[in-house]
Formats: sequence, C-alpha cells, structure tokens
Amino acid sequence: MIEIKNVSQEYIKGIKIIDNMNLKIEDGTVFGVIGPNGARKNYYYQYDYWNTKYR
Repeated sequence: MIEIKNVSQEYIKGIKIIDNMNLKIEDGTVFGVIGPNGARKNYYYQYDYWNTKYR
C-alpha cells in the first residue's frame, strides 16, 4: 500500500503546485493520473520516489 497524506508544494514565488494532496493506493490496484499537458502530473511520482528513497 502507498499512502500520502497532506502533501503541499509551492514554487519560490508562492505558486502552489500541490495543495493538501491525500492519496491511498491499495495493493494490487492499477491507477493513473489524468490531466492536461503541463499540469505537473509527473511531479506526484517524483515526490513520492524521492521522499521514500531517502527516509
């Protein structure tokens, strides 16, 4: 299971790219992230990877 709680991230100028995101993915679940080009969809995956790799 992957669980992310209350994640927020913003650029230096205060522009929010993630605001209080919560995500819970149960074992065996297939999911995807849908959105327009430039919506920072890949950022969610990078955030999870870097925050779990170095804990």
